Amino acid sequence: MCDFGLDGLSSGRSPDRLDALVWAVTALTFGARGEPRVRGL
Repeated sequence: MCDFGLDGLSSGRSPDRLDALVWAVTALTFGARGEPRVRGL
């Protein structure tokens, strides 16, 4: 994350992992909180 700038990564590689990390942290932080979906038999 420290290597990420306005033009992407300094090595020119895709920032896909950084993007996935941001989405994962967002989902875990602000995700829907509710009851676990467990079906009874």
